[in-house]
Amino acid sequence: TNRSNLYGADLFVKYNPLKYSSSYQQVWLQSEFMYRQAETPEPEGNFSDWGAYAQAIYRFAKRWNTGARFDFVNTNNNSFVPPQGGEGLFPARKELNYTAMLTFNPSEFSRIRLQYEFDDPSFRSRYSAVFLQFEYSIGAHGAHPF
Repeated sequence: TNRSNLYGADLFVKYNPLKYSSSYQQVWLQSEFMYRQAETPEPEGNFSDWGAYAQAIYRFAKRWNTGARFDFVNTNNNSFVPPQGGEGLFPARKELNYTAMLTFNPSEFSRIRLQYEFDDPSFRSRYSAVFLQFEYSIGAHGAHPF
């Protein structure tokens, strides 16, 4: 009696200006949309929720880029997952998230990112966060199998 339908779409566009072909300037636009319909036994019943994000990244030097991102989540119905440490349903909610980032790529295998995030959820107070992220890859990858 449980059934879920999940729909999604995404878009990625990369722009490399021909005028500056010798430079490293690029612009990336990326977006994704997800929609879910779920049918569950009573008392939860049927519900739907959806979310989307869009981001723009500007690469201004060989190893540097900066960007901004916008996220939105909307649950139209109560969710049947109980809140942490409690019973009952999560209320329907809307949540907005804004992010600004600055990224340095020391190599093609690593990334250091400084990120500021502002979250505006309808179910708790607003908050801001700052992240310092370090990513690295080890081992085989598509371009150089080992």
